[in-house]
Amino acid sequence: MTPALRPMNLGEILDRTFQIYRSRFLVFLAIGLASPVATLAVFVLGNYGPQPILTTSTKAALKGLEVWIPTDWPATCARFLSWPVIVYLTSSTLFNGNPTLGDAVNWCKARWQSWLGLACALWAVCELLPGVAFHLMSAVKPQSWPGGPGGNVGATFASSYYSYLLGILHLLAGYFLIVSVSLSVPAWVVNRAPVLRALFQGWRLVRHNRIRVLSAQLLADVLNGTLTMTLIVVASIPVRLAFKSFATRGLIQQIRYGIVLSATQIVSIVIAAIYPIALTLFYYDQRIRREGYDIEQMMAAAGLNPTALPTADAPATPAFPHEGHA
Repeated sequence: MTPALRPMNLGEILDRTFQIYRSRFLVFLAIGLASPVATLAVFVLGNYGPQPILTTSTKAALKGLEVWIPTDWPATCARFLSWPVIVYLTSSTLFNGNPTLGDAVNWCKARWQSWLGLACALWAVCELLPGVAFHLMSAVKPQSWPGGPGGNVGATFASSYYSYLLGILHLLAGYFLIVSVSLSVPAWVVNRAPVLRALFQGWRLVRHNRIRVLSAQLLADVLNGTLTMTLIVVASIPVRLAFKSFATRGLIQQIRYGIVLSATQIVSIVIAAIYPIALTLFYYDQRIRREGYDIEQMMAAAGLNPTALPTADAPATPAFPHEGHA
């Protein structure tokens, strides 16, 4: 892995993304377990842990609140918490470092309040905000199709069309928001910026580069869907052969559901690190193009840029030899 910094096109960024991913495959695989483990932990605690004593009104309020919160919130919260860890590992690996998973976690723990705040901010912007907007707009449904025949058929068609349109808008809004703030994670790690400043820097860096970052997100999604469908098809073949003659239809449906659920979780674990790795490379690429970051680091390596050296208030945990302050 070469530590040389230079502007890269989209193909080079994606190629180096998979190089870094392969070089630390087991570590990134372990990080990918964060989302399913968090989901399982919340399920176990919620169903088998000590149950809090709540009043009827409080339970009703919490039940109503669940409508506005995405159902996969434990997984998405854990995913955003894992992004800074992946960015740290990627950045250090890019500069020929050899950090362990423990090094990355300890580095983030040294700023645990900011780390948690960043994850919560990303979750609120990328998951909660579009989810709430979707529910609010879903509450307003047309009663009949304008210019149509009216009656039940027109109302059903209008409702279906409106729901379909809302689904597309929800998807597009989610992509726009996650692309707009995703570079804030590398800004938080590499520059040690506070949460609000990191969000602003991420927005500024991606402002004229959304298509390239969106391409990386779409690539991860396409890869996710392709691998999931392939795994489902391959795993379903022996099931069809084994239960072709004597299994009931209900049993087959249950087995297929288990296969789909397992395949989805396995693939999400495997590819969880790909997008954050690409984000880190996009971040360096934009800093190089806009701020001459490569020249700054060469000067720092030659001892000509003392402002890029670590300061006295740097955490005691491992720090990047190349990092500077914004």
